[in-house]
Amino acid sequence: MNLISDFKQWWNRPLKPKDRVHAILIAIVGGFWIGLISGFVFAPSPTPLNVLGYWVFGGIIISTLLAILFPKVITVVLCPLSLFSIGSN
Repeated sequence: MNLISDFKQWWNRPLKPKDRVHAILIAIVGGFWIGLISGFVFAPSPTPLNVLGYWVFGGIIISTLLAILFPKVITVVLCPLSLFSIGSN
């Protein structure tokens, strides 16, 4: 039940293909939200939908590439964003 020791064991364990797939799935959902929020914040004020689509696509691609390179870091960092809006009514 010690969360810190469980995290240390998971962090030091060698990577498995399941870990990479899990990180990529988290990166896709987290990248979607990062791209969407970034598009609203940094794009010009009346933002067309195609511009938001470019931001979302860019967020997904960049976060997926980072998940391929750094799967454990992306899993830890983007997991809260991948759960964003799940369970809201």
